[in-house]
Amino acid sequence: MGSTQWRWFTFAGLLSFICLVSVVQDCHTQDSSTTTTQLLTAADFGLHHDDGDDAHEARPVSHHPLDQLDLALVEFYAPWCGICKTLAPQWELAAQMLLAEPPNAPTQDRVHRGDLLYRVDCTTETRLCKSQGINAYPTIKLFKKGEDTGIRYNGPKEAKAIADYVRRLHLPPFALLDTVASLDAFRESHQVTVVFCELNLTEVEDMTEERIAFENVAEMQRKGGGDVAFARAVSQEVIDAVSARFKSAQKTEPQGSFVALHIQHNDNSFYFGEDENHEIANNKYFVLNQDQTASAAQTLRLAHWIDQYSLPLLTYYNKAAFAQFPKGLIAFVFVERFDSNTERNNNENNNSTDVSVVLSALEKVYIVAKRMSEKELPVAFRFAWIDKDEWSGTRLGLDGRHYPAVAISDQRKLNYHYAFPERLTLDTTTPQTLERWVDAVISGSVPPTLVSQNLTEAHSLGEPITTVVLDTYGEYLKESEGKDVVIMFHSPYCGRSAQFYPVFREAAQLLSLHVPRSQLAFAMGDGWANDFPRYLEIVGMPDIKLLPRNAKNAPIRWTGAPDTQAFVAWIREHVSVPFVMPKFASPIPSLPTATAAPKHDEL
Repeated sequence: MGSTQWRWFTFAGLLSFICLVSVVQDCHTQDSSTTTTQLLTAADFGLHHDDGDDAHEARPVSHHPLDQLDLALVEFYAPWCGICKTLAPQWELAAQMLLAEPPNAPTQDRVHRGDLLYRVDCTTETRLCKSQGINAYPTIKLFKKGEDTGIRYNGPKEAKAIADYVRRLHLPPFALLDTVASLDAFRESHQVTVVFCELNLTEVEDMTEERIAFENVAEMQRKGGGDVAFARAVSQEVIDAVSARFKSAQKTEPQGSFVALHIQHNDNSFYFGEDENHEIANNKYFVLNQDQTASAAQTLRLAHWIDQYSLPLLTYYNKAAFAQFPKGLIAFVFVERFDSNTERNNNENNNSTDVSVVLSALEKVYIVAKRMSEKELPVAFRFAWIDKDEWSGTRLGLDGRHYPAVAISDQRKLNYHYAFPERLTLDTTTPQTLERWVDAVISGSVPPTLVSQNLTEAHSLGEPITTVVLDTYGEYLKESEGKDVVIMFHSPYCGRSAQFYPVFREAAQLLSLHVPRSQLAFAMGDGWANDFPRYLEIVGMPDIKLLPRNAKNAPIRWTGAPDTQAFVAWIREHVSVPFVMPKFASPIPSLPTATAAPKHDEL
């Protein structure tokens, strides 16, 4: 790699690695009497129910408070959700930070109207959340004049990140550059910048397809919380400066208009012009809707191109970085902590690795990352490196004993991952071997690595619920032939799963007294720790399904709240042999929740 790139790679990258620290989030209980954010109801969204009957569908009304607001960021949550509980004080702190903005801040004129941060309790506003398509908590949606923009906030669940996102929403989507000094300052103040240049300034007010595409992508990035900064050159001086570098890099004159993407840390620039637009348009994997306008098609091509070039080829992975990764494949490089002041010895218990071992492995990966960036790929692909003490990678199929190591995770699907079959060392692996394996994963010729939990380590709720892992699941289905099976895929580290444990156990114990076990069985499996068969389509935890006795590969999903009586009624509705609904005590006694789970291997 070039000297400039290597300087950044060794010093910035390794400095961040050596200085890893754990950030402990303070999750104080939120005092509702002092909250800044406002709880919304169906009426705020222009919906109301028939008097006294929440079972009716919400009906629209002509005017409502939310349609008067320019922008509103709304969190849809459930009080029992663990992530929501953690987010609550951060959400409130973000609102307080925005309220403290100085008078000249871009958000200040809107703060007093409160059109910034809101919350909706989906356990009380069930019809509202259903009408909004909420199926996971928390879901954070952006509204404009009461209308859903289709934009979701998926950034870090921390006060500063949320407040920064809101601030960006109230800034223009792109800057205007009229001097070379402003261009230099713009690039120095942002890690990744995109500058749009039109060579014919006499027609600059004409909204060409290229300019429409640029402004669309800038707006998409702003509302989507991206860290890429956008600007438009509005003087010949700036256009000439950017064009000169274009000619030097591309060995050709720019035509019409073009986009320059600049990465600050290694002073690299990339250019999107007619050739790149044509190349993406003719990529057999990049298929557009036939009915799309030319500007809409160009918008998607430009957004795709920016996604490919805006991240470093090899970046340190953390939660903040993950928010910027496009949905696709991530190749994780797991490395051990190292001590640059001491020699590594051969003691297997020594967790300190010689710096040269880490550097040689990462340099090899960097070579492959650069080669992959130069290919036409059917999916977004990125390399990231991580300290194995932060995340060991065993969930991705690594053995947890040999490092450095590589595993690929498909972020588009749950539990699709691929462990590199060899230890990544200079002695056993070459960049060519690694590249061939990556190509094979992308093409689909490598099967996913399947991971099974050890049954003795699996979480159990006791009889009459059978605990299964991947290795025992097939045998369990054979033993359950002729029975309907109600199975809960869960995670003992998930707050929502913990809320369902007593409900699931109580339903199983109650029905075991009313329904023969030859007809109905209950099971549970850790959906995080096991790669259960794909036909189950596990989409989150907990995911409770009924497997009909004659159609085990056609599961029926339970989508209700943690309520025993409703859950039992749902089972009765879908079983092959109906049973008499048992009588419930009022109120139904609750069972103790599961004991706290140990720390697990998850970033």
